[in-house]
Amino acid sequence: RIRIPGPRVEHPVASPDGQWLLWQSQTQGQWQVVRGRPDGTEAQRIGPPPEWERSWPDAFGAAFSTDGSRLAYTVHNGREGRTVLACADGSHAQLLAPEFGYAYMGFPDSHSDRVVCSGPAQGYRLALLSAGDGAARVLTPELTDCYAPQFSPDGKTLLFIRREGGLWRIGAD
Repeated sequence: RIRIPGPRVEHPVASPDGQWLLWQSQTQGQWQVVRGRPDGTEAQRIGPPPEWERSWPDAFGAAFSTDGSRLAYTVHNGREGRTVLACADGSHAQLLAPEFGYAYMGFPDSHSDRVVCSGPAQGYRLALLSAGDGAARVLTPELTDCYAPQFSPDGKTLLFIRREGGLWRIGAD
């Protein structure tokens, strides 16, 4: 058993190089994203940033980019969630396309400052959120119920599943 502090620890994700783990931990009723070593040492909260706690007290659902340089997670205020893009250590956290609505299941691209996500605000259609220009672009306007999107290592293809079943792919462009 990995000795990780906290009453509730869930959703572990290993970095591609195996040097770090991300997990979500519930402390005093709030969810936080934590990063630590695979043995549970060096654990430190990385999301939400302390200055966001009043507006976005919860954070969960973290994912590393395929090269491990970036991470995405969701912040939540009790009613809705937004997607965050940050460096792998949690620094430089940026809320992406806040006007887009409730989006989560984010996965960051290693090659640019964008995140693919899904969520109830758009009927679980895939969307590409860009940190550069703040744009949100729906990628699957005809397809609802798209889940667990991920970028391919080269950033050119997105893989996802749909409620109706099957594994799907679409070009990131």
